[in-house]
Amino acid sequence: MQVLRFVTRFLFVCLDQASAASRDDNGRIEVGCALLQCLIRTKEYQREAMRLFFYSTFLFIGGLSALLIFYPSSIRF
Repeated sequence: MQVLRFVTRFLFVCLDQASAASRDDNGRIEVGCALLQCLIRTKEYQREAMRLFFYSTFLFIGGLSALLIFYPSSIRF
């Protein structure tokens, strides 16, 4: 539930930042830079983003390990 709350708050703040993003010489909106600045500026989002990154990394490694243990024939190299 906390992850969902974080993702929605983060998306709303980032969309607000992206809508206010400056345009470059070709008229393209620098959305990526605005999203990155949004993440860097807020300490709460830094902590939540790191926690979310570690949880997702842990789940990915755990899922891959479970696949290798229980279904070794499904992984082909």
